[in-house]
Amino acid sequence: MSTQSVLRWCFFVTLAAMPLIAHADEVPLQNADVIALVQAGLGAEIIVAKIEQAPRTAFDVSTEALVQLKKRGASDTVVAAMLKRSAAPTAAAGAASSSSTTSPVSIRCDAGTFPLVRIGGQYDNSMAKTITWRAGLSYTFPDIRASVRTHDLRPRVVIRSEGDPRGEFFVVKAKPEPEDNLRRVPIGAGVFGMKGANKPNPKVLVPWGEATEESPGSWLLTISQPLEQGEYGVFTSSPSGLDQIGYLYSFGVD
Repeated sequence: MSTQSVLRWCFFVTLAAMPLIAHADEVPLQNADVIALVQAGLGAEIIVAKIEQAPRTAFDVSTEALVQLKKRGASDTVVAAMLKRSAAPTAAAGAASSSSTTSPVSIRCDAGTFPLVRIGGQYDNSMAKTITWRAGLSYTFPDIRASVRTHDLRPRVVIRSEGDPRGEFFVVKAKPEPEDNLRRVPIGAGVFGMKGANKPNPKVLVPWGEATEESPGSWLLTISQPLEQGEYGVFTSSPSGLDQIGYLYSFGVD
């Protein structure tokens, strides 16, 4: 085989491999990767540099996950870097959803302002659940974990609305149900299983604080109390009627 043929062959092999290389680069850095680096004996400075330079991360920074990291030998410096970088997925998720800037709801936290994706809910009036936390009427939303997340316990909410949005939009705490891979938001009680006031149940409602119109049609709202870790969202619904639909602009607090 001539030298020219060999070079041509190498060129086409490289072109064929490029999509695979690009795909590998898109895989986010996760807890398991950090643990592997720790157990390989790499120093904290190197691991922190890797965390800071990774294009994407998908760290689990729940209490249980942090305990496991410590048990597997991760230093406080490494864990702190993971916690700091965990705000980056929030920005990435926000950037992904903001490729279209049509979302009327965003959260504003220390890391910036990020649009929230609207999720349509499935109406559930199953009366077989009336002895549990999720008694009565509710909406269920897919997935147990929001993609947009923050460590800020007092995030503010930006809503585009012609008037004060506090009577139409509500901050709620959603209950994850891992067995069904969904989040549930109870709503106001109805009569004999019929749809009642299509507003969140007070048990999951987080009261608004102040509302300020920053610019025409753009409202900045505060939350009246610090949030606990968990799954949240800004809930709203379609007008009253048989075709009521609940929507959740979801976010999580870690």
